[in-house]
Amino acid sequence: MTAIIINSVGRAGKNNSVDVKIIQELINMVLKNKTLVVDGDFGRNTLNKIILVQKDIVKMLRPDGLISPKGKTIRALNCQGKGSKESQPLVINYRKNARHELSPYTKDVLRVAMTFADVKVIEISSTRRLIEDQVRIMHDQLSRAKKNGVPVRKIRGYGYSAPGRAVDKVYYDYADKLTEAEVNEKMIEEVKKWLKEGKRVSKHVVTESDYHQLNVLDVPYSSVPLSKRDEFEQALVSISADVQSRNYSKNKDIVDVLGKNMIDLLIIERRCWHMEISQFNQALPNINPQDMRAYC
Repeated sequence: MTAIIINSVGRAGKNNSVDVKIIQELINMVLKNKTLVVDGDFGRNTLNKIILVQKDIVKMLRPDGLISPKGKTIRALNCQGKGSKESQPLVINYRKNARHELSPYTKDVLRVAMTFADVKVIEISSTRRLIEDQVRIMHDQLSRAKKNGVPVRKIRGYGYSAPGRAVDKVYYDYADKLTEAEVNEKMIEEVKKWLKEGKRVSKHVVTESDYHQLNVLDVPYSSVPLSKRDEFEQALVSISADVQSRNYSKNKDIVDVLGKNMIDLLIIERRCWHMEISQFNQALPNINPQDMRAYC
């Protein structure tokens, strides 16, 4: 459970008794000793321990001895206070139909966002798609829209450009005349026709060599705990050069730590975060893990 203080504790802080007790308990837990008496009284010993935490755990260059309700120090204490959390691996799983083709760099970028949001496991629902994969997805969306009597955009949460709309039209033209397999074949032919013109129905549908230049992937919302989705999304937004859909704002603290964008495009869709990550001349910034943990 995350410890919360209402007012500041420390040098020049309000030092309400309840808040001071919370900090004293957290410090004893994090430093794995009972050197502080948990009495709610702020004194020299408590101040010295706050400064020690800021110096050794938060890695502040100039410890100020003050813990704010939403500051780095309380976040670091909460992170460290969760025991073995640092040793728990950050796991990226693939769902059934997702090809296992993410680069090590892309996985590292995702783990940066996971670290800031304190998310231990995410799933990838889509990476590079074969034409047959793309048609299967589109056919399923169109069928569900038809069955429920709603526009397909309500099912998808987004619209397609001209190539995608042309493939949709094939479905509408033949859905009531041919078998499902025959309709799929017609849709596949339409996708191939547009590819010959150098136009793609989806950025997921690329050659393997093209995918090695630009990883395209989807992370479904359902793979991230509900309590962590806002934090994970904010972390993604803060390391993205371009964000489409929904109002958003960058977390300046995260931007300051990272110092660069690592995701070329983030699209916040109805059911997932769609990301596009360039692979050339990329390197993760030199991030102090303690700085990252301070934002758990």
